[in-house]
Amino acid sequence: ERLVEEARERVRELRSLPLTEADGPHTEAQRQLAAWEWRYRLYTSMKTAFDLARVPGPPSNVRLSVASRVSLTVTFQEPRSAAAASTVVTGYKVEWSPLQDFSAQCGEMTVEPDCECCHISNLPTGEVHYVRVSAANIKGWGPPQAASPHGAVPSNWRQVDGRRPRLEGQIQLLEHLLQQERARQHLYSCTVPLSENSKLRNSSRKQSMSRSLKHLFHSSTKFVKTLK
Repeated sequence: ERLVEEARERVRELRSLPLTEADGPHTEAQRQLAAWEWRYRLYTSMKTAFDLARVPGPPSNVRLSVASRVSLTVTFQEPRSAAAASTVVTGYKVEWSPLQDFSAQCGEMTVEPDCECCHISNLPTGEVHYVRVSAANIKGWGPPQAASPHGAVPSNWRQVDGRRPRLEGQIQLLEHLLQQERARQHLYSCTVPLSENSKLRNSSRKQSMSRSLKHLFHSSTKFVKTLK
């Protein structure tokens, strides 16, 4: 408003100056008049655009998800209301609180207008946090939009269901079983196989000697024919 009034006064003053026949379109006074007329038109159009502008509506598609045991992720899109078609968003504000009515705000951050994702870090594990997002332009901040779901708990699935990891201790147990099997195999190779091998060798010798005696006294052998 002040710039428009200043430009209007300068144009009025320059137009009221008396012109002589020597004054042409390229004199200093004429150049100043043309420059201030251009500024006046620019400031007027800027003021009109500012007067017609409205604060942006709430952001759309605000989604909240758990990123880790200490962080949350918020995604959102630009406002899609009718007023947003002629409104340029200059930034977003992300707020989070342990209370759904945000009477006790925990923190906030502003992000650039071309960014539609925000990571909230360093949150206490296991505590619910509610999140909302607002859009801004030259007129100020628009109404906030609560995330969907409204709140989330930084955690992981093991902490949620309270169960131990399925593979916890399995490697140690497998190693223990392998050591037991090795010890059993070593003990078996040092005790049982020795006695069994001796029995097998004695049995094999007896069978070989029996076959030799039978063959010796067989009727068709040369030894039996000689005895006869």
